[in-house]
Amino acid sequence: MVSNENILRSICWAATGGMDNKLIIWDLQHSPAPHCICEHEDGVTCLLLLGQQHIYAATGCVDGEVRIWDSLLENA
Repeated sequence: MVSNENILRSICWAATGGMDNKLIIWDLQHSPAPHCICEHEDGVTCLLLLGQQHIYAATGCVDGEVRIWDSLLENA
């Protein structure tokens, strides 16, 4: 685990992103296991969860790219 990971939580969702190049999303209401693991080419520097019923995650990376991830897709 990277010490500078960002952790965000909404009512039923949690997400982490860090210099391990991964975005991990959990559906806390339905399962303790990660719901979505998304690989980046570089470290994740910022993270925002968007939506209420359908959750999207916006990530910013070391490479300057901003990506939008769909929480319903597993291993995106």
